[in-house]
Amino acid sequence: MPKRFLLIAFIVLISYLSVFASTVKLEVLSHPSGADIFIDRVWRGTTPQVLYIAPGKHQIQLEKFGYSPSTEEFDLRLSSVAEYNLTPEREITKNYPLVIYLVNYQSAGDRTVLYKEQEKELVQALWNRFTNMGFNVTIETPKDEFDLVLDKESIYLDIEKKYPQSGMFFFIDSLWTFSSFQQKRVTRLETTLKVYDPKSKVTLGTFKDTAESVGQMSPDIVVLEIVERITQNFLDNIGNFLVQIYTKQTNTPILLSKIFDRDVTTATIKNLSPIENLEVVDFSNNLLKTEVNTALDSGINILFVVDRSGSNTKYSEVIKQQMDLILKNLPKRIRWGILAFDDKVEVIQSFTEDYSRWTAAKEKITNAGMTRLHDGLFNAAKIMEREQGVNVIILLTDGIDADYLDAAPGSIKSKKEGIDALKTAGVVVYPVGISEKNFTNFMKELALEFGTFYSDSFRHNNEKIATDILQDIVQSIAIVKTARIDNPSFYINGRKFYLSVNGRNLLNQEMIDMAVYKTAYGDLSIPVESHTTPAVPILPVEPVDTIATAPGTLTALATLVQETTAATAVAVDFSTSTDAVMPPATVTADTRLETSEQPTKTVPDIAVTSPVPVPQATVTSEALIQAIQWPEGFNQALELRFSELYDLDPHGHFVWTERSTGYLWIRDQMKLLGIDLKEMPVMIDLCYPYLAVL
Repeated sequence: MPKRFLLIAFIVLISYLSVFASTVKLEVLSHPSGADIFIDRVWRGTTPQVLYIAPGKHQIQLEKFGYSPSTEEFDLRLSSVAEYNLTPEREITKNYPLVIYLVNYQSAGDRTVLYKEQEKELVQALWNRFTNMGFNVTIETPKDEFDLVLDKESIYLDIEKKYPQSGMFFFIDSLWTFSSFQQKRVTRLETTLKVYDPKSKVTLGTFKDTAESVGQMSPDIVVLEIVERITQNFLDNIGNFLVQIYTKQTNTPILLSKIFDRDVTTATIKNLSPIENLEVVDFSNNLLKTEVNTALDSGINILFVVDRSGSNTKYSEVIKQQMDLILKNLPKRIRWGILAFDDKVEVIQSFTEDYSRWTAAKEKITNAGMTRLHDGLFNAAKIMEREQGVNVIILLTDGIDADYLDAAPGSIKSKKEGIDALKTAGVVVYPVGISEKNFTNFMKELALEFGTFYSDSFRHNNEKIATDILQDIVQSIAIVKTARIDNPSFYINGRKFYLSVNGRNLLNQEMIDMAVYKTAYGDLSIPVESHTTPAVPILPVEPVDTIATAPGTLTALATLVQETTAATAVAVDFSTSTDAVMPPATVTADTRLETSEQPTKTVPDIAVTSPVPVPQATVTSEALIQAIQWPEGFNQALELRFSELYDLDPHGHFVWTERSTGYLWIRDQMKLLGIDLKEMPVMIDLCYPYLAVL
């Protein structure tokens, strides 16, 4: 009996060891983190991630929204760590000409002296690294010892004056020390990097690094090490900032559809914020007679596209709860339906206005099978093409198609085919993540394509998600009818927008002048226009009392005007700091809202529909703008790695969020305001002095 027991135990042990030996540990890291990992085209989560895969030859690919993908072939035999630096896309980096001011020195007793011996190697390594990332790099170094005694503020102002077109400054202090250990040379290099944004006059981060090496090659080795650490600090802390600001700059109003019916042109427009007024002009800037309708006036069709695959079994209640909150708050005259997908795609509820149908429909949301996400989107687009009015899709999924998993085949249609079909159908898509681990890069891509925002049921309040989506649908979409015109221009909230060459994005003059738009949407040759007060408002909404707000803004919002800064907000006077990393403003920015040229009216009357009242979430102004208790030694430098959302307006005012607090830097006043947001927002939008937080 004991022998038989030992034999069985031995067999079990051998089986366990054989299974364990059939996989090899692979730790995947990236700078910045949050990149999607694909091993042999199979999605395996996001970085940082520890994986166990079969030994042998594999392909690894890392993808992150706003960054160039990184692909590598490797032969895995032993446990390994794979670490990658992700580079922002070239369209982003080329819009940030980079100036590096490098001070390379040694300490000689109580004195600091320039160290020229290794300066050339360090300059060349920095230039190579950031040029390869797509930046246009210029490197300055002190000319003589006198430059070392200049204060930082004077250096900043001198560099700003010399390079007015620069998009970012690096100020690097590198200190070399040499010693010996057991008759071997020890080289130590300490660096301090300050990343400075000349537009907002804000130091985006301060990073210190140290590298050491022993031997004759030690100076070359520490140069390579320190450049690698500078790169990773930059990507971890500043990379996402660049991507998000670029995304904000390239996010435009969208012409969802343009229909010609005899002598009438009907255009459906999705704006990025509530539409207050909307007008149409011809090529000569003559105002055309228009009829403007809200989305509710035109009829709204909402199709819930629901992921009911087996991988989301434990999240089915999250999906149902989120849908229930939206359905309960639907205004009258909105039709809704449900399309579900797993390893098949089917309509489980046809369009209706009857909320009672939800009781039976939600019983059909049972999770099983694989995920045909892309097929679901494609079929949803085909369904919506047949519907009249404003068509909206609310997508509830983890964003992962089974095509990215090796368990079974996924969608027949590709991701591109699904997105293209949605664009052709003229729909608006609101992606909502329903899992603890969502394919967020794809969801954010969808939100950008359709002028909306990505919501996460695990990170954001479900009631707030429902409110934000419904209010955005009702307030930011409008339909305008006018006499037939092939290439109309639009005045949206007083700003003139031109139709881009792709026929979908609407660009104002400021956008057209920016290189990012020439890259994304094509160059347009349009004369610069003068700007005056806009014409008659069409969809007015009353502002909130005590705090002047952008009309029609949502749950948590604040207008931060200059008059309120002294009375209710903490004011940090950076110009008095003895160790300032933000120099005082040298030019007072014009903080007035940009408006556009008033069009010439060729007809006396404009058909205007009365606005439909929109259910507003309660907005309270008490303690909205709060004094902030700064920690001792606060040095005016941001730690962007802890920030979630950013926006930067054309005048250099800068807003960012950190957990449930929003910060607004008013450049021309050198004031920093803190705003208690109560909850993590899904989107912020700054058009100073208006700040909208969703």
